[in-house]
Formats: sequence, structure tokens, C-alpha cells
Amino acid sequence: MKNIIIGLLVFSIQLFAITFTEDTVLTQDEVYTDVNVTGCILNLNGHTLTVNGNFSTNGENARLQMKKSDDKLIVKGDVTFGGASTYEDLSKGILELTGDFYQIGLRSHQNYKDDENTRYEDRFEADNAYSFYPTGEHKVVFNGTSKQTVIFEAPDISRFMNVEILNSSSEGVVFEHFNAVGHLTRNANNISMSYIANWTLTEDYTVSNAIAVHEIINLNGHTLTVNGNFSTNGENARLQMKKSDDKLIVKGDVTFGGASTYEDLSKGILELTGDFYQIGLRSHQNYKDDENTRYEDRFEADNAYSFYPTGEHKVVFNGTSKQTVIFEAASYSRFNDLQIQNSAGVVFKQVTNAIGTLYTTPTLYNSTYKDSTTLTYAKYLDSSYHYLDIKAGMNLISLPNTSDLNATQLRSTFGSDITTIWTFRDGVWSGFSTMNEKIDTLSEQNLPLISSISHGEGVIVNSLIDKTLLFPKGEDYSIKDLNILENLSSGWHLVGTNKSISLAEIKLLNPNIISLWSYDTTKWFADASEEEFINNINAREITPLVNVESNSAFWAYVK
Repeated sequence: MKNIIIGLLVFSIQLFAITFTEDTVLTQDEVYTDVNVTGCILNLNGHTLTVNGNFSTNGENARLQMKKSDDKLIVKGDVTFGGASTYEDLSKGILELTGDFYQIGLRSHQNYKDDENTRYEDRFEADNAYSFYPTGEHKVVFNGTSKQTVIFEAPDISRFMNVEILNSSSEGVVFEHFNAVGHLTRNANNISMSYIANWTLTEDYTVSNAIAVHEIINLNGHTLTVNGNFSTNGENARLQMKKSDDKLIVKGDVTFGGASTYEDLSKGILELTGDFYQIGLRSHQNYKDDENTRYEDRFEADNAYSFYPTGEHKVVFNGTSKQTVIFEAASYSRFNDLQIQNSAGVVFKQVTNAIGTLYTTPTLYNSTYKDSTTLTYAKYLDSSYHYLDIKAGMNLISLPNTSDLNATQLRSTFGSDITTIWTFRDGVWSGFSTMNEKIDTLSEQNLPLISSISHGEGVIVNSLIDKTLLFPKGEDYSIKDLNILENLSSGWHLVGTNKSISLAEIKLLNPNIISLWSYDTTKWFADASEEEFINNINAREITPLVNVESNSAFWAYVK
């Protein structure tokens, strides 16, 4: 060890490689060239270990322990975890890595004391499939300046918790296997994934290659763009789309060959430019009370329910050449809503069922699908429009796309069943109606008439009946992208969003917003951060606001 003294500060710098063979607890920050942990425990104990070369664990009981928030392992070379299970050992701290990442170990030692077949101590044996198994707040940061590669020998068992990508190279980080149960954050550089075990999106992502999902990928209200093929395969392999803003865009083919997606595909849109394949013939049941089949059987591979959407889920075929659809179990798997935009047509190789609505152009419908013998559907609607359902009474809505409406379009879009339309701009109410008596009332009150409505505005619509409004097609938008919330003046404002937005996101965009209110045709939702507003909300027993849903308007008060 060499001590360097500068003034009154003493820095301890290690200039050699080290192999730990006995349990060690750090008492200060340490620096080494290479570190190997063999058959023992290395506990960072709230300190920083800097390794200017490679770091590895191997052998029975070989484990890194990071259980304190200040724990940090900085590795300038490669990392290899090949020792015992790190279950319960990696719960906090940060691993910063500039080289490659390797997990070694295939034997699935159990993690729980109450396991009847395997001793709890077995998890400390070598060749362990849990050799890298972080939990809690643990994070791995990839901050290399050249390509970094990630390889898991047991990718369905070992995993990351939270991952941050700071790699500055054009090649970025190549995940030959990816399994993360926490958050993935990244810079603008490249990420490549081919084998995905678990991933819950926390923002929109683009993957530059084909990907295969072996466990669960949850879009979580975001858009995943895949510039290649997308597939699911494995006993528990499923795509989850349960939020209105979920979108999967695939520039190649799609193959669903994993477990049952019953209850997993209830909302969102799958856009596809290639072919569609459903694989799986075994009719596993979906209900716990089934007398003949365990509930868990629905997660087995080769599943006849491998593509089983419900609710509001939609598949959009928008290729530029002929697309083909093949269901191996067409009596079980199916589409929900289906939209065909491909003018070259979609060929269904067997009788295929869409239990919801078929959206396509009148030309394609009349020429191909009106009398189709291979496609069944509940009803047909013209895909030239966006459809928005409103209820009788008051509705707080926003335009569902970027196509603004002028006065003529307002009249044709809302029709005679809408009594009044209201906007609130810069503290001034404006109104519109197709009913002469309502127009006269607006004039008598000296209220200006609405001449147009723009996307991002909030609109109050009073309807006599439940009704579906047809809007001209336009691009999607989010209130987050329009710089509206950030620039609001003090006072009340009525704004709208095409995509859902959380309370946390709104407050992040403008911390001066101290109260928010939304309405879903049956009741109000509200939030406030100052006492006067909080007391008003509590006195009226208003339901707490968490999210503003897609195509909704909301009130925001800025102090």
C-alpha cells in the first residue's frame, strides 16, 4: 500500500490485484487493479471499492454484499458473477461498469428456508443460477466509452434490479440477455436486446433488432418500437398491455408462442408491418375453479390462448406489401379490435375471429372484407375517423389527435344531440351549440362563440344522449410535448391530453400547479398541495386524483 499525503488529507491507494479468500468487511474506500472474491463474502459496508481492472466472484459461498445506500463498486474492466446466490445480498448501492458483464451459473438452487426439497444452505453452492440476483434499490450503471456486452448464463433466473445506461459509444450496450424487474433509464445512445426475460418499461423505447420475450414484458403506458421481429416463447412468456397508451410497433413479423395472454392484453395498440403468427395448440384452461386443470397451467408454453386480447385492445396492420395471418389455434386465440390500413391487403390463412370491431377504409371493406369467408368480426367502422365515446350529461374531453376543428367541423362533428360546448381560455368562457335557442342564450349573456378548437385544449361537452363522436384522423400527441403546462399563467386553466398523464408528471412539468381536478362523467377527482384547496377537497369527499386518462380534459390551478 502507498500513502499519498496532500496537505492534511491522506489518500490510501492500493496498487495491486487481490484475491479475497476470507470474509471481509470494508472499513474504508479501497482501490485495486483486479479483484477476485473466492469462497467468501466481500461486504462493501457503506464504502466505495474501485477496481481498475476486472472484478469476479467464484466458488461456494462467494458473494458480494451491498446492503447500504452508500455502497459503490466501480469497475473499469469486466465483471463476472460466478459464485453463490446473492439473494438478499444486493439490496442497495450502485455498481458502475465500463466493461462487459457476465453471469455464470446454471443450477437452480432454491432461496427459501421452507422449501421442502432443498436445504436453504444450498443457495450458497457454486454454479448458482442466482449468482447475480439484486433486489430493492440496487442499480447497475453502464458508463463505458466503447461497446459493452451483457451475457447471462441463467437469464430467466438471475437478473438486474434497476439499470441505467450512460454508455457514450455509438455501439452502446448489447444485451444478449436482458432481465430487469425495476427501472431502466438510458441516454440517447444505442441499446440492443435479443433475449428478454422480464422488462417493465418506464419510458418510450426503440430497439434496433429483433427481440424474443421469455418471461413478461409490460409496456406500462409506453411505446416500444422494434425494428425487427418480435416473439414470445417459453412457459411464462407473455406481453402485457393493460393501459390505454400501451403501444407495440413492430417493423417485422410478430409471433406469439408463449403462455396464455388471458387478462394480459386488455388495452393499447399493436402496430405491425410484417406477418402475424400464433403458435400453440394445447387448450389450457384459465380459471381457478376448473375441475380438470390447475389455474397455473395457463402459463405453460404451447398454449392455445397465446394471443387472447380483450377489452379495448387493437391490432393494426399497416404494412406496404401483403401481410399474412396464421393462427395455429384459431378456435381459441383471436383478435379483439382489428384495423387494416394496408392497401395491399391482409391474407387470413384460416377462419380468424375478431370479437370486436373491424376498422378499414370503405374501399378495402367493400372489395375484400365485407363478404370475407376467413375473417369474422362484430361490426365494421370506417378507419378514416377516430371514435370517441361520450355519455349523456357533462363530459370533459380533449381532441383525440392533432387535427384541429373549425366552426364548420364543430357543427358536423358534434351534431344536434350536443346541447352546448364550452372552452375556457385565459379566464374567458366561450360557447358553441347547434341549437338556435342555446346560441341565443350565449348571445344574450355576451359570451363569445367558439370559432375553433385546438389539440391540447380542454373542452366541456353537454350531451343529451350517449354518443360516439367521429373526429378526422390526425397524429397522436401528449400534453407533455406541447409546452402548455409549463407556460400557464396564474389562475385556473382547462387543458386536455390525447395520452394519459400522471399527477407526478404534471407537477414535474409545472411545480406551481397546486390543484388539479378531473371528471369522468360520474364523479370528480382532485389533488392539491396547499391547505385551502386541500380542505375544500376533503370537505367534499372528492376521490384523490392519480392519473388523467387519454382524451380527457382537466382543470389546473397555478399559484
